[in-house]
Amino acid sequence: VAKRDSKIDVSNFKVHLQSCDKSAPSAPPKPNAEMVLQDVKLTWYAAGDDTSVVGYSVYRDGKVLPGMPIRTRFFYDNDLQDGVTHAYTIVAHDHGGKASAPSAAATLKIALPTAKTVYIDPENTASGADGSKAKPFSGWSKVKWVTGQLYLQKRGTVSQETTIGFGANGVNLGAYGHGPRPIIESNAGGNDKIVSGWKKTDVTIRDLFVRAPNAFSLIYFSTGCVNGKIINCRTQGGSYGIRITSGGNKDQKIIGCEVSHTVDDGIFIQDATDFEVADTFIHNVNTAWKPPSTPEGQASGDGLQHSRCDRWHVHHNRIDRSSSGNKFCFISNDGQVQGLFEHNICYAPRVDGTGIYLGYGGSNLVLRYNVISGPSAGLYHHTKNLSVYG
Repeated sequence: VAKRDSKIDVSNFKVHLQSCDKSAPSAPPKPNAEMVLQDVKLTWYAAGDDTSVVGYSVYRDGKVLPGMPIRTRFFYDNDLQDGVTHAYTIVAHDHGGKASAPSAAATLKIALPTAKTVYIDPENTASGADGSKAKPFSGWSKVKWVTGQLYLQKRGTVSQETTIGFGANGVNLGAYGHGPRPIIESNAGGNDKIVSGWKKTDVTIRDLFVRAPNAFSLIYFSTGCVNGKIINCRTQGGSYGIRITSGGNKDQKIIGCEVSHTVDDGIFIQDATDFEVADTFIHNVNTAWKPPSTPEGQASGDGLQHSRCDRWHVHHNRIDRSSSGNKFCFISNDGQVQGLFEHNICYAPRVDGTGIYLGYGGSNLVLRYNVISGPSAGLYHHTKNLSVYG
């Protein structure tokens, strides 16, 4: 047996590294540009690359905007003048430092809202706050509600509040600046509703993240609210994420939201007509349920529940009940008439429930092109004239 040296001299070894990044990313698809209150919101689909895309740069009229590149595929431009038309393009960047050709341009004429705007920046500690952009209020409790005004919290900030009751018609609650949704956080409990209104018309809540683990409901419309919109919001916690109830509610829309970590239902709508729930992700609801099982009387939450509602349209939502048992992804109960449930993806509860339940008294409901999966997937109904397709 030949003796082997226990030491190897590597001082003369050479290592040659060759990049696997052969080409620049493809040009991203043309972005979508739209006015959202006082900002231009840009969104776009991913670019392709032989390694990986690590960021994007937004160009306005051929000039790169500050803070680029960014990792997200959305951006808010708020350095705007009314009446000016801008062209926006997107450039992708990869690990090797290569940049793509610019995307096709999205053009948009700036139309700033004429309503007065009140600004909230929880990080503003300067004296003399008056709600202007230069001197924003430090919290929502400073706000005086006036019909038709805009109320905007700075993106990337957290506002510690108890409750916020929007006390006027025609108001918009939203966000300004760059970064993630601003957070409204509350430790309120019991029967408290964090962001709420009663008998209000033409109210829009958009681009806000409401977080409150112990509250009754995080966003709440009650008793005769008409033409309310909840758009691109996130709620986390509470007994209910979004609750619309107490009669006379009409023409409500819940679009592009995320609702999670509720003790009871994710969304509960009662005594409402002509409403829409679309493009919303509901998950981690009915958290009172504990494995392997919990009696329904102690854990009775659904993903989305309708009660005594007529003429509704629920579509392109994802309702995930895989984290808990009991009840349903979607339940329509107590005399529903003329409802359409389509293009939804439902992950049924782990045990002791099912995907969809349509209760007694319903008629002329349509279910089409939905996907229901999971160990308890299924459909139960006691309705008349039910149509099921796809």
